[in-house]
Amino acid sequence: MVGGPGRWRSYRPAGVDEPLAWRWIALEAAILFAACTWIFFWSLAALPGPIEGDTLFHYRMSQLILERGPWVSIDSLPYTVLGAHGTDQNWLFHLLTAPLTLLGESARDIHLATAIWAGVMVAALLVILRRNRVPYAPLVCLLMVTASQLLPYRYLVLRGQDFAVPIMVAMLFAMLSRRTLWCGVGAFLFMQGYHAAVILGLFCAVAAAVQWREDGRPHWRTLLAVFYGVMLGLLLSPWFPDNVRYLLFHTIFKVAKAEDVSFGLLGSEWSLPPWEQVLVESWPANLLFFGALAVGAVLALRGRMKVSRETIAFSIVTLVFLGMYKWSGWRFAEYYIPFAVLSAALAWRDACVAPARPSVTRDMPALAAAALAAWTFFQGVFYLTGLRIIAVPVTTYRPQMEYVVAHDRAPMVFNSRWWDYVTLFFQAPNAKYVAGLDGHFLKFGDAARFNLWYAILRGEMLDDPALASKIHDGFSARWAVVSVADRRLALALVKSPDARLRVETFEGWLFEVKAANAAWPEK
Repeated sequence: MVGGPGRWRSYRPAGVDEPLAWRWIALEAAILFAACTWIFFWSLAALPGPIEGDTLFHYRMSQLILERGPWVSIDSLPYTVLGAHGTDQNWLFHLLTAPLTLLGESARDIHLATAIWAGVMVAALLVILRRNRVPYAPLVCLLMVTASQLLPYRYLVLRGQDFAVPIMVAMLFAMLSRRTLWCGVGAFLFMQGYHAAVILGLFCAVAAAVQWREDGRPHWRTLLAVFYGVMLGLLLSPWFPDNVRYLLFHTIFKVAKAEDVSFGLLGSEWSLPPWEQVLVESWPANLLFFGALAVGAVLALRGRMKVSRETIAFSIVTLVFLGMYKWSGWRFAEYYIPFAVLSAALAWRDACVAPARPSVTRDMPALAAAALAAWTFFQGVFYLTGLRIIAVPVTTYRPQMEYVVAHDRAPMVFNSRWWDYVTLFFQAPNAKYVAGLDGHFLKFGDAARFNLWYAILRGEMLDDPALASKIHDGFSARWAVVSVADRRLALALVKSPDARLRVETFEGWLFEVKAANAAWPEK
């Protein structure tokens, strides 16, 4: 497999010439896609719904593209930063997912769509790694999505990270190899599907530093191509200039003014894990990454290894992602883990092609591959089996929203918890809701309504006899969906003369509310 100092050939059977290399890679990727998709679907199939509610939101948004046209605004959160025609920051991801929604709306249909996307991610990573001569590419791909207790759980939620991770890996390789056109196209597509320019800024800085170290100057054409791709991605969006405001909200406002997770404005994925949690829950990736750094440093100092620019760049990015994992939220593990494994593989590549490689290491690649393959199998089966204990049923809040839609053509719904929005939206995408996606969306969009909603969320108005009418008047809402987590709020509304309980299920309650002294609307 080694084709000379510093070079790895794409693997192919003996006797197959170069033009067939792409065919072999495509076949290998197809096999890996089929195997991973089947395993992922098997792990989800028995669940009554997805493992996180976000899947329902993205599935419905994708479905609306087939119904309304290629550009669908997020118009169901009018009081938030999104406004009446909100930017869909995952538009390209939703567009690519849209054909999968033809499967149907049952839990198994949604599971299959989710498994297909996760399988596509693994297959895409394989192609990228093969073309960049990463050794043991299939094994590395599997480890990139299993080397932590958080994975592949995080990739089995139908969200944009399955789209983003392969593009991020491809973009950094393209920057380092000075593929100007691919950098521009990749940046444009990334902005259309994930809206994460900050990450590309990090990649540009790292690539420029590595190029300056090796060549004496950065490759400005490549970096400008990324800049132009990002700018075109913003300018050519049907949501311009609102998409720029939305990007600033994500990158500046939420970072500077984020509230405590304990008050329910952010999801638990934004909680800051202690170091011991980071070390334990992602120990396979930590072991691979820091072990590779240690071995590589020793070999490099002894003159037995020349560290490539790819290894340096990916290692720096991995360390930044580790910092984000620790100090920005454990959700960034979904970036740190694959980049840690890939950095270790690149360091291994550098060690194996060293001109003065010690003879004792000649058999190590095969031994390490066998050990890692065994770990991958154990890790995948163990954690995928564990997924069977959690789920968000696809019928969540269905009775409540069926009642609302049957009695109101243009409903505005007060929801006591922002995280209920994704399931409510799945049931009734044409309704409007007060809060959703996270609590800061409302805080940035309408401060006055946020203060009222937040006071209700924190239980500060439970003794107010005008609570129901204030919900009606403050949010122009005829309906209030109260989560089971807000039982005290539900009891307060039951006692209010301006609220009537319409539907009750184990997920929560639906109340109809009205203004004080107003008559109840006719059925």
